[in-house]
Amino acid sequence: MRIANRIERFIIANGLNLSEFDKSIGVANGYIGKQIRKDGSVGSHIIEKIISAYPAINVRWLMTGKGEMFEEPVADRVLNKPVDKDEVIRSDVQDLTIVEMGKDTVSLLVKALELYDTSLRMGSEIYLLDETEPKVRKGFTRQNDF
Repeated sequence: MRIANRIERFIIANGLNLSEFDKSIGVANGYIGKQIRKDGSVGSHIIEKIISAYPAINVRWLMTGKGEMFEEPVADRVLNKPVDKDEVIRSDVQDLTIVEMGKDTVSLLVKALELYDTSLRMGSEIYLLDETEPKVRKGFTRQNDF
């Protein structure tokens, strides 16, 4: 089995398609597929790109077919997928938006509590005024004084 065939097995094991893999290692779309179909050779600069993008690949396996495909346990394979920077940015922006919305919600709740406290105080003052009014009326002797 040639290096190109092992690369194909690696792509399949990682759940990628050829286009995603080409993009992840920075080669022209269709390059790896062409090497696989034509049983072509893969240069050292391409192997370097693969090792750089997928550090968990077993270099010995890639070059000779000996050993395991991955140097890390199978459970860590998810870490071998390339990171989509745009997706990370979108996720971070989404997280920041949620945090900002949470801050706005807390701010609104604080204002609502302040208004509630104010209304309670005002309610107490109105109650006191209601209690005081009849006493004040009794103090006036003439109707026009009020």
